[in-house]
This record gives sequence, C-alpha cells and structure tokens, in this order.
Amino acid sequence: MLSPAALLARLDQAYDHTPLQLLTGGPRDLPARHQTLWDTISWSDALLTPAEQVLLRRLVVFVGGCTLEAAEAVCTDAASVDVVDAEPRERGDGVLSTNASRNAESLAPPLLDALSALVDASLALVEDIEIPRDVAADAVLPTMGQTRTGLRGIGLAGTGQAGLGPADLLRAPEARVPSENIPWFRQLEMIRAYGLERLEASGEATAVRRRHAAYYLTLAETAATALAGPEQATWLARLEREHDNLRAALAWARESGDFALGLRLAGALWPFWQRHSHLSEGRRWLERFLFTAGVEAVAPEVRATALTGAAWLAHDQDDFASADARFEEGLALYRSLGQTGRVAEMLAHRAVMARGQGQYDRALALVEESLALARAAGECAASAYALFRLGLVTRERGDYDRAAVVYREALAAYRALGDRSGVAFALLGLGNIARDQGDAERVEAYCTESVALCQELGCHWGTAFALNNLALAAAMRGGLTQAEALMEEALALFRTQGIQGGVVELLITRGRVACDRGAYDAARATLTEGLARGWPAGPHWLVVTGLEEMARVAVAEGDVAHAVHAARLYAAAAAWRGAVGAPLPPYRRAAYEAALSMARKALGADAFAAAWAEGEAWPLEQAVADALTLAPAVFAAPQLLALL
Repeated sequence: MLSPAALLARLDQAYDHTPLQLLTGGPRDLPARHQTLWDTISWSDALLTPAEQVLLRRLVVFVGGCTLEAAEAVCTDAASVDVVDAEPRERGDGVLSTNASRNAESLAPPLLDALSALVDASLALVEDIEIPRDVAADAVLPTMGQTRTGLRGIGLAGTGQAGLGPADLLRAPEARVPSENIPWFRQLEMIRAYGLERLEASGEATAVRRRHAAYYLTLAETAATALAGPEQATWLARLEREHDNLRAALAWARESGDFALGLRLAGALWPFWQRHSHLSEGRRWLERFLFTAGVEAVAPEVRATALTGAAWLAHDQDDFASADARFEEGLALYRSLGQTGRVAEMLAHRAVMARGQGQYDRALALVEESLALARAAGECAASAYALFRLGLVTRERGDYDRAAVVYREALAAYRALGDRSGVAFALLGLGNIARDQGDAERVEAYCTESVALCQELGCHWGTAFALNNLALAAAMRGGLTQAEALMEEALALFRTQGIQGGVVELLITRGRVACDRGAYDAARATLTEGLARGWPAGPHWLVVTGLEEMARVAVAEGDVAHAVHAARLYAAAAAWRGAVGAPLPPYRRAAYEAALSMARKALGADAFAAAWAEGEAWPLEQAVADALTLAPAVFAAPQLLALL
C-alpha cells in the first residue's frame, strides 16, 4: 500500500519512538516466521542458546558497532543475570538479580563463540577496519600520574638526533604510520531495534548501559594519556571510530544524573575533540555538565580538568572571553586545593587568552605572575611552562631579544627536568623567532632538532609545525622546490592527524610559496582552500594571514580590478590586527610593503584610499567572502560550500 519512500519515512519515525511497531502485520497464509520482519527476527532469536540471546540484546547498547574487547567488557558478567517476570533489583556490583528466578542465564568470557553464532545467524555483522599504528623507537607511554607540561598541557618526549638537515627529514608519512586491521562488530538497525525492546524487557538495561559508560570512560582516560605518547595516531583513529559510543556514554551520564562520570569523560575527551576539530561539539558536552545544577558536588579536580578543556576549545574558536572565564574558574578551584603548580599553569593559560584578545600588557602581567609564583614555590615544571609562554607573548609583541633569552631559559629548564617535550617546543619557539626575523640559518638549526625530537616520539603535529618553519626557511633561501617538499610532508601529517588549524597554516604557507614562484593560479587555489577551511574553525589570525597573501597574489597578477580587492583585503586585515594587537611579523613586511606600493600605483592615490576605507570597515567575515570571489574557476560554488 505504501511506496518504498513512504515506508522508509515511517520506519525512521518508528525508530524515534516505538521501534518495529510498523512491522507487526503480514500475509496470513505464510508461516508465522515469514509474515513480518519482527517475526523473522524473533524466530531467529528463539533458535539461539540462552547465552547468545543475552549477547544479542546487550550488544544494542553499542552505537555504530564495537570491538571484541569492548563487547567482552560490557556484555559479559562476573555472575549470572536472572531473567524473570518479577521486577529485578540491582546488587551492589551492578549485576541484576531477583529472588524469583525462572531461568538463570549467564554470559561469561570468552565471547568469541557467541559472537560468531550471531554473525552466522545474520544477527550481527563483522568487518575489518583499518587503524593507524604508530611506531617510535625507544618510546614509552607516560603514566596517568605523569606531569604534562607541554604545549596546551599535552606533553611529548624524545631525544635529539645530531647531524640531520631539513632534507634528511623528508620521508613519506605512511612509512611512519603503518596500519593494522581489527574486527569490528555491528548490528543492522532493524536487529538493533528488536534488541533494544528485548533489553528493556529484560530489566537489565540500566546495568548494561552503566557498564558501557564505565568502559568508555576507561578508554577515554587511557587515550588522554596515550595522546602524549608515541601512539597518537592509533588512539585518535580509535576515538574517532568510537565517537558514537562515546556520545552515547555522555548522553547516558547526563540522562541518569551521573555528572561525575560525565565530567570525567568529557574532561578526558577534550584533547581528542581539539585535535580532530570537534570544537563546537566538545564545548557543548563540557558546558552541559559544567553548568548543570548539582555539579558542585563533583570532585574539584575533575571540574578543573573539564574547565581547562572547555577553555582551550573556546580559545580555538577565538572566543577568548569565554575561555578566560573558564580558566578563571579553574584557577579558583586549584587555589582552593592549594595546588600551587596548577595555579601557576592556569595563570599562564590566562596569559595566552589575553594575548589572543590583543591584551598584551595583561598577558605579560599574568605570565610574569605565573613565573614568580612557580619559582617561589619551587615548582620547576610550572616555571618552565611559564617561561615558555612568556617567550610566546614577548615574541608576538616584537621584543625578540627578550623572547630569545626567555626561550633559552625555558630550554635549559626543560633539559634539567628531562622533559623532552618542553625541549622540542622551546626549540620550536626559538625557531619561530628566527623565522620572524628572516634568519633561515637559525630556523634550520632549531627546527631540525625539534623535528628530530618529535619524530622519535611520533608526535606528528609537533613535527609538522617545525617542518612548516623549515619550508619557510628554504623559501627564504630561494629553495622553492625543497620548500614545497617540506610543506607537502607537513600537510600530510596534519591531514593524517585531523588537525584543522595545522592544515590551514600549511595551505597558507603553500600559497605564499606558490606566489613567490609566480604560480598565481596555484596560489589562489591553495589560499582559497585555506580560507574556506580556516574561517569556520579558526584560528582567525591564520585567516588574516591568508587574506594578506590572497591580496598579494591579486596585486601580482597586475589586474586593476584585482588591485581593488587587494586594497580592501589588506585594509580589513590591518583593522583586525590593530584591534587585537597582533602585528605583522617582520619577515613578511618587505613583501607586504611591496604589494601595497604596487596596489597604490595601479589604482592611484584616491581610488586606493577609497578601497582602503571600504575594507577597513568590513567585518572579517565579509573580507573572507570577498577573498573567495578570487577563487580560480576550478572551485565551483558547491565545492566552496563543501569546504565551508
């Protein structure tokens, strides 16, 4: 009677409310098991052993599928589960029991035989999935208690390798990130809908969902530690694959009122959300738990971790005011706990937030307070971190002499601590100074060592940032071919790791180098992708750099109409930099001034001034939209919309 499309629509509605109620009628002249889909599934269920029936209904708590390890952890019992007509009650161990047992069913590990039976009966599916597997020489995962003092609280460890130059660092990412196949079990939605009803009828749904949430909490907390070690790609890929299950665990924690579990889980997941650019979703989960009535009863250490995550995700969306507010709350909690080292770190975090808002005087005051507090308390790790952040603030203010002194002091402190993550990033900071000053030789010295440290551990995102600097150093020397090779290496690493900000930075670097060699179509294509990807997720300082580079390409092409675009884009970028206090780096100033001079010459003083005044009044979003009108013809409107 219904068309396939209408039937599908009603089935979708059924899943939202009362699953399979649409499928309870069928031809009367067929065997009962053939009359309806419900009858067919129920008949198959009846052919299973009791243990297999238990597994069938418990598997439905997994959303999108699961590994064998997860199924064994969630679906098996330490003791029996009694299936009865009477109302079940929970024991202290979370297993369901009743006094009026009619048919004791139990499911004990190993689970493979029962899973195989479900697969053979087409009540479950199995497929091989590919997971990256990192390889790093002599690398050891940190323990949960290890202090994390690296960039944004994520440490890395490694040792330098002498005698390496930028060319030696070029190797295919896939050679460093092999993969392995693991079995993945899932159910068709029809089967899952049937199982959900059976699970609810069994009376064990609460206990099974609790075990599911507890398993994924352990998984997330293990991953949070592993993301600081050599198996980053493996764990990031696994978390992405398990994201629907993690969402289900978070949703159950919220619905059941288990705010402690929810906050712990969200607090453990924020580095993953940050690395894979799930910024908005991560903030929503964290803030749902943080701003729920009764959350004050959760341990302050757990709340402080969640606040730190919410702050960094807000920072990455350029919401510096919200980020600073979250850090301020976390700071108060750490003060109440008397954790001086954490207090100092939070002050340094707040300095980064102030810097993001262009409040460099406030940023300097906060980071200097952090450093003084850490030193007075003898907190060596917090002192090193404060020095590292002080180097960032002073470099971006253009105080390169002081920044160099501070970064060298941070480098010495990290070496004394044996914190090779800090060593890697202090070297990168020194490389950033050399890059801003246009000193290719020092960029290569610092960043080659930083890359070696990161590669030893398998910290691909750290490697990629240093490779980006080495690409710019090669371009400064005129080695555009080598620069392109280094950029491709770095870009592949960022794409593998799903680090959107890194991808955007490399696309903009690649556009700059393409412009330098006169490949204007390639430059516009690369910058178009960088702007389209960078605008929604940020960071916006990269977007501004992309606008300036797109303006430089427009001027270089010698078209008067393009020169108008260039003047407006330069003006919008200058207005943003002025508003937030982020000056143009010196190494880019010569090309910037040359392009402005060409635009003035092409337009004349009056037309240039008019275009500048127009662009200066634009919000950043309008400037991005204008820049995208310069996209090459290869970018059709649907392609741009897909990137956005």
